[in-house]
Amino acid sequence: MKTASKQSSPLTIPSPPLVLVILVFLVFIPLSNVSGYSSTDNTSSPNATKSWQFSSQVQNSTTVGNTIIDNKSDITSLKLVGTGYLTTKDTSTKNLSALTLSAWVKPDYSQGSPTFTIISRENQFALSINNIVPPIRTATFSVFDGMKWQNVNSAIPIGKNWTHIAATYNVTAISIYVNGTLQSTHAITGIPTISVNGELTTKAVGQISSDGDIVIGAYLNSIRGKTSNAFSGSIENVDLYDSVLDQSQITNLYDSNILSGKLGLEIKPLQVITNSNINGNLTISTNVTVLKIPINPTLSYQISKLDTVVTNSTTNANYTTPAYFIPFETP
Repeated sequence: MKTASKQSSPLTIPSPPLVLVILVFLVFIPLSNVSGYSSTDNTSSPNATKSWQFSSQVQNSTTVGNTIIDNKSDITSLKLVGTGYLTTKDTSTKNLSALTLSAWVKPDYSQGSPTFTIISRENQFALSINNIVPPIRTATFSVFDGMKWQNVNSAIPIGKNWTHIAATYNVTAISIYVNGTLQSTHAITGIPTISVNGELTTKAVGQISSDGDIVIGAYLNSIRGKTSNAFSGSIENVDLYDSVLDQSQITNLYDSNILSGKLGLEIKPLQVITNSNINGNLTISTNVTVLKIPINPTLSYQISKLDTVVTNSTTNANYTTPAYFIPFETP
């Protein structure tokens, strides 16, 4: 495939028999008809309050110890071997009355700590995987209510392949999800306290608060200046929301990632060509941005933006507005 180059005018493709092949396989479809695209549907998720993609330097973040930005098969992740982590200074989420955490993980159980911390904040929250701590290889979400940690565990073990883990906190309960499915919910009991008349009562937790850094890949104790429960394996696409996402939104977070293996399986082709003329020759106008999807995506496939499109090893044109492109194979 030749490298595509930018062009400023429409490109006309002659019409030998090959054009018939092009007309059969070259289709554009609206973004709303692609599985996992969620700009207008009811399952769309809000923008994350904080997000770590690892494809670029995260603002106010610092890597410590042995950390590697790993890029394989278009998946950019933070690779850890139990001796490194990433810290982020953030004041916007120091007091939370609602919280959702979301992350893709690929743990390496052959080494590392008894517990693998995915994301944490001192005396506020921790999302982790039990390595050798019972229940072994289950995901755990914990929040600190001011006196003690309250925990909830997944019902199924986390395997060695990429897995999506999410968790929510809404003052009254904490929940944990694996691959878009709710695993367990734990009701928060409240904090025992003495009332003004001297009676023992229970106070609602309310906000969970911390002045500490957000840490990816470990738990940091600022008083001792030490970390514990370092992660071993790879972490990708970590998001923190200062709101509670519902079941459908969390399922959408799972479905819309390439790692779920579900992208591109529900494509519904509509018109053959958008912004184009078919009159003996196939003319594709400029100013059309396209995304590449396999014509028969039986395996997971990265949906990625392209600056140019190549058809039958020939550059078509430069594109800039949304559409979808399904490449074809010539006979």
